[in-house]
Amino acid sequence: MPDYLIPTILSLPFVVIFLVISGVISGIGITNNKAWLVFIGTIFIIPFCFYLNGTRMFYGFGLLLPIFHVASAWAVIEESDLWAWLFLAPTTFIAMWLLVISLITDFV
Repeated sequence: MPDYLIPTILSLPFVVIFLVISGVISGIGITNNKAWLVFIGTIFIIPFCFYLNGTRMFYGFGLLLPIFHVASAWAVIEESDLWAWLFLAPTTFIAMWLLVISLITDFV
């Protein structure tokens, strides 16, 4: 594996792209009751979790986010859409909070 592949995948633009792809795939999986799509969304959220785990504020918590996605897939298997959406909420809130923080610091 080339030495530049891992740092490229874990760079900020790719992390944001993987975050969006994960959200779209997981949302489609929940609305169509397809747990395997939520599991694929879990794989796509891993670069964001590593990036988040590199910060002091979310150290340790970043690695717990894929567990919420697996719990969401389990809720889809159990056909509980409310719990599936609730298990995706922590990732959504953290991503939106970081987006707002980055937009505020760009304009201030």
